[in-house]
Amino acid sequence: MTYRLDTARCYVRQKNDVAAVHLIQQMHRDSPEELRYSVLARETLSELMGRAKPAIEPDLRPLLQAAGLSD
Repeated sequence: MTYRLDTARCYVRQKNDVAAVHLIQQMHRDSPEELRYSVLARETLSELMGRAKPAIEPDLRPLLQAAGLSD
């Protein structure tokens, strides 16, 4: 899981949000508790949320909910 999160964080730095969301989705499927309790995963999702484009919002919203970052 660490590999996927590290790679997703690199994609976020490169502003490749689609790739970052895709990796976080894979991480969530394989290890949902990591999304909820990992500080780095929550920080990464927060950064994505701050600049979310309409193209990724439908995929990002459930991840934010799973991480406890939205209502």
